[in-house]
Amino acid sequence: SGGRRMAGLSPAWLREQYVDNCRTLGDIAAEAGVSSATVGNHLARAGIDRRTSTGATALHELPPQDRPEPLRGALFGPKGLLRVQRFQVIAASPNLETACEVIGVAQKALVKQLEATETAAGGRLITRASKDGGRFAATPLGSALADQAARFLGANPLAPPPTPSPLSEALGVHLSERRVTLFVETTEHGSLVAAATDFGRGKWNLRESLLAFERATGLTLFTGDLHPDRPIVLTSTGERLREQAQARRCVAPPPSG
Repeated sequence: SGGRRMAGLSPAWLREQYVDNCRTLGDIAAEAGVSSATVGNHLARAGIDRRTSTGATALHELPPQDRPEPLRGALFGPKGLLRVQRFQVIAASPNLETACEVIGVAQKALVKQLEATETAAGGRLITRASKDGGRFAATPLGSALADQAARFLGANPLAPPPTPSPLSEALGVHLSERRVTLFVETTEHGSLVAAATDFGRGKWNLRESLLAFERATGLTLFTGDLHPDRPIVLTSTGERLREQAQARRCVAPPPSG
């Protein structure tokens, strides 16, 4: 019996229980039928670092049944802690593209992890940017998870600093990087006619692209009707957006249509 219990403390199982599922030494020891000291020795042999007195310790000291939802559900299962930590980056980012760049993973892989976290947490955590006007933003459930993760796990050092308004709204729309670039480069030309000629596209088509972008952000960026043959006049919000985008160096090529 003791041999079977000891054999069950494999490095892979210990990593899953201690690192991914955030269980305490006591929890693991009780299930394995050994002492906490024995579990600690096996962690050391497996090269698994013990948790320190900062960051996530407040969570690990809580019995699983006392951990708050949705964090409790989100942490459940293999690599639960990793998924929640990556969600912290997603929630702090203006869009998925930025989160992927920060973490260093492909968008398809990050979306899959986000969906797994949403399933574990019990609902949608992030609204996705979409062609029909949906903007990238945390849902109430997502905000609750982000708050609980920050409280019990500590801040993720990879998470980017908050994006200022109105840039945060602009970067949350569908095809945001390209559309912000188009907005900046068009307004730098001073008129739609000059920009359209330089871009090799129709001035009315360019006007509609900019107005669609304005509608998607929910902001008022232009004064007047943005007539192609008149100078472009930005609102104070539009001016701030251009300044923030220029500082951020949004340099994606403008869309052709």
